[in-house]
Amino acid sequence: MARKKGGKAAGKPQFARLLPLAILAALVVFVGAVLTVFFSSPAPGVFQYPAEEQAGCVQGTARACSVGNCTGTSVCLEGGTWGSCKWVRVCTPGARMACLQDGCSYAYRECNPCGSGYGSCTVPGN
Repeated sequence: MARKKGGKAAGKPQFARLLPLAILAALVVFVGAVLTVFFSSPAPGVFQYPAEEQAGCVQGTARACSVGNCTGTSVCLEGGTWGSCKWVRVCTPGARMACLQDGCSYAYRECNPCGSGYGSCTVPGN
C-alpha cells in the first residue's frame, strides 16, 4: 500500500475516519433523548394516570375519579374527553411520621398508598 508523506496510508476516505465518531455522537443524542422522556414527570406534588377515553363532557367540567383505591379529580378537556385522574401528593407512600399517642413518643402515622395523607397515630406492637 502506498504511503503519503508523513507516514499515513493513502486512500482511506475522510468519511471512513469520521464514521465511528458520528455513530458515537448519534448514540449519545439518542440516549439523552430516551433519558429525558423516561425521567420527565408530572408537576411536583401531583400524581397522574392516563386519561379516560369517554367523550361527551363539557370542557372545564370537573368530576371525581379513582385509580385503584386512590381518589382524585378529572377535568374535561377540549374535544370532550376526560383528562387524567389527579390528586395532590402530600407524602411518600409508606413513609412514617412521628406522632404522640397516649403520651408515647414512639408512635407513628404512615402515609397511605396513594400519598394523599397519613393514617391514624399507631403505637408499634399494638
